[in-house]
Amino acid sequence: MELKRVRVSSIWKVLPLLFFSLGVLVGGLSLVTLKSLPGQPPGMMAVGFFGGLLATLIYAIFFAIISTLIMAVVAVLYNLIASWWGGIKVDFTQEQ
Repeated sequence: MELKRVRVSSIWKVLPLLFFSLGVLVGGLSLVTLKSLPGQPPGMMAVGFFGGLLATLIYAIFFAIISTLIMAVVAVLYNLIASWWGGIKVDFTQEQ
């Protein structure tokens, strides 16, 4: 079986949520990791935590937008190149 074409519309439906979820995960892990470092000022803990949550949300949104745009360009380029040289060959086997 050969993957000859990728629908860019399917990229726009699925990948924003996927990359947003990854952005929240990475941003949340960064928030937890950075807050555990020594030397954090004690009076700024609440501002730092909520600022970190806001930064995590903004990071996740921008990560989703930029990653989806990049993957849409990759899909268009894949379709162009696959039309010239053929697509990726994939073998699907059924386990018994």
